[in-house]
Amino acid sequence: MQMKPLDFSLEEMRDLLETLDQLDVPATGTEEREHLLGRLAMYQSAVEERRVSLRTQLQLAEGFADGLRREVARQRRATSTTH
Repeated sequence: MQMKPLDFSLEEMRDLLETLDQLDVPATGTEEREHLLGRLAMYQSAVEERRVSLRTQLQLAEGFADGLRREVARQRRATSTTH
């Protein structure tokens, strides 16, 4: 569920869950374990990139909303002084 807002596909979500499950299996060999850890690190990196992207988008949206709020206030002041 935590991956959905980050636009991960169902296939990626399934792959991550399978990766985590395999890492928890004591019989997983060293070579396979290293491969799985690489996959896990890839997901960690992807999450960090998407988190940064979302923060940037949020900052842009907040700036846009602030600009509109100021414009509405300015227009209301202009309207009230002309009437």
